Amino acid sequence: MTSSRSERRRWISRHRAGWLLALLAVTGSRAVAQQPTPEEIQRQREAAERKRVEYLDEKARVDHINERVALYKQLQASIPFEPVPNTSNMVQVFMSGHDLRDVAYKIYSVADQATDAGFSARYWPMVLFLNRAKDYDGGLPRYGKLDPQTPELNVALFPNVRKQGFAAIVAPIENADSIAALDMTKPVVLAYRQRLADEVAMLAAQGGDVQTKPLPASLPSENRLANFRGVTAASHAKYPARKSAYPTQYVNGDSVPVDLQANLEPAPVAMALRQGVNMLGSQYQGYNLEYKPSRLDLTPEVGAMAFLGARTPTGEQVTEPGTYLGFNQRFFGFLLANESAFVTFSASDAPAVNGGSLSAGLDINFHFVNLAAMAGLMGLRVVGETEGGPTYAGRIRVPFTDHVFGSVVYRYSGIEHFQVVDENGVGRSGVTNASYFGIGVALR
Repeated sequence: MTSSRSERRRWISRHRAGWLLALLAVTGSRAVAQQPTPEEIQRQREAAERKRVEYLDEKARVDHINERVALYKQLQASIPFEPVPNTSNMVQVFMSGHDLRDVAYKIYSVADQATDAGFSARYWPMVLFLNRAKDYDGGLPRYGKLDPQTPELNVALFPNVRKQGFAAIVAPIENADSIAALDMTKPVVLAYRQRLADEVAMLAAQGGDVQTKPLPASLPSENRLANFRGVTAASHAKYPARKSAYPTQYVNGDSVPVDLQANLEPAPVAMALRQGVNMLGSQYQGYNLEYKPSRLDLTPEVGAMAFLGARTPTGEQVTEPGTYLGFNQRFFGFLLANESAFVTFSASDAPAVNGGSLSAGLDINFHFVNLAAMAGLMGLRVVGETEGGPTYAGRIRVPFTDHVFGSVVYRYSGIEHFQVVDENGVGRSGVTNASYFGIGVALR
């Protein structure tokens, strides 16, 4: 009895071991079947490496512009400066002991393409122009003590640094910006000239207290030199004669003529300033890696047309009226895809025609006119049958408003199709060289 039980246990153990080996064999075969090939593994590694390199490149560009942002904000807090109202192309600083050239260099240094040569050749001359440097003695703007009640008398203007893609660039100064800058800095120049006049009056009033060296006797003379370049000197006020500290010396008894401040013609006020987004403003938080597709530039177009090439049963060519509808999609600013459909109305026993086309070509702006040339395929339905063939088109578009354009279209194809109209084979109707002119309106 004991031996039979032992044999049964050995048989059960061998049976279980056999099933276990079979299960391991099946699982191993499946794992071998699902294991990718070395070529697939290599392709997966290459794809992963490309994605990693693209991500690192994109992250480097993002980190770079964010560093520019941080530098711009630190500079804005330390100087400080702010955008000029109604324009993002310039920033203003209320000067209170600042060094004009040092401030200009710090703002310019935020730009990616900033160099010492570029600052001296382009940026610094523009700063001098915006702040009327030619109207100051010595050719460099000078500012008085900052008065919180009249900060506009100490304002200095600088071209702003704005973002363009992932780069920081110096904003271009347009004519409207220049006019606005000259208008804003006019009170600064007048305040400077007033300080000069006050200084002259103070020195004249304190003439008796000033110690001067003895000079030879001389007769009084008139001041015929202009105080400011481009302004004719004109004597308007009289100041007392200067007293000498040495009574034995000659004292001029005549009053001294002194010029008053020169009145400048007001600069014209800019009618409109270009609007834009301030590049590195206080609200800017930096880029992220979220991608969004750009909007489609789809332009519908509808108009009337004159279809050429229709034939009457007598062979006479007839121009048929009709209408067309088209859709234009622009890519990359110069590529154009067009799909259109048209229908004509029968005239003088010539058959009615309808059809459609799918074309692609070039689209360019030439001054205020838009020009396009396209090639593609056209399908034509005439006398109950359909014909197809290549088609070529040209278009001229002129803007009426910002969103409405007038359009003139010409489309040509070599499609021909005729049909015998009686049992004797006399007369044919159909089309030859199907083409049409269209005049319509496009909405954008």
